[in-house]
Amino acid sequence: MNFTKFAAGGVLLLAAASCGQSGHNSAADTDSAFIDSATAREEAILDSAASLTLTADSIGCIRIGMAVDRIPRTVAGFYASTTLDSTPDAQTISFNDPQGDPIFTAYDFMEGKVDVIALNGTRYGVATPEGELRIGDEFPKVLALPGVRSEWQGLDDNGVWWWTWKGLWFGPDEAGMSESLSEKMCDPKRPPMASDFSGVKTGYVGTGTPY
Repeated sequence: MNFTKFAAGGVLLLAAASCGQSGHNSAADTDSAFIDSATAREEAILDSAASLTLTADSIGCIRIGMAVDRIPRTVAGFYASTTLDSTPDAQTISFNDPQGDPIFTAYDFMEGKVDVIALNGTRYGVATPEGELRIGDEFPKVLALPGVRSEWQGLDDNGVWWWTWKGLWFGPDEAGMSESLSEKMCDPKRPPMASDFSGVKTGYVGTGTPY
């Protein structure tokens, strides 16, 4: 059984279809979904640097449930631009650094609002008792979080294991996985053990799954 990957903004997304199906992004209008940053200035004020960590409901001024058409095009010190795209399951909004690389992505499951926020790269992270946890950190750090739980997410006859902590969802990066671990990730009977993830990095951090 192949354990394939979904890519969004350079981050590996582990989806139920990973164990049997794949999808492709298609371009969409990048101008119509966002409000001018000047119009949104009051909404975009950041209270402190601490607000620039991902929580179960927000990162900075971008919040779960926020209308897509109220998203500022840019927020100084937070993100430099926005790009609208889509997957088979959702409209996506990438929030980019000055070089145009995505630093986090919002998913709208066709209802015109932010349903999921997921990190890309290492610019922002999640505050934990042991410090910030970011994409690319060793995945056993996720499994060591107090109260972390494994969650099976299925789609039709396929599925994959995720891990949740304080309303956030985590998945391992496919790179570095052994064939044995890939098979365990797709086995609904029981999740892989922490010892299976030696050398495996964190590949997904979000407020939910991207599908």
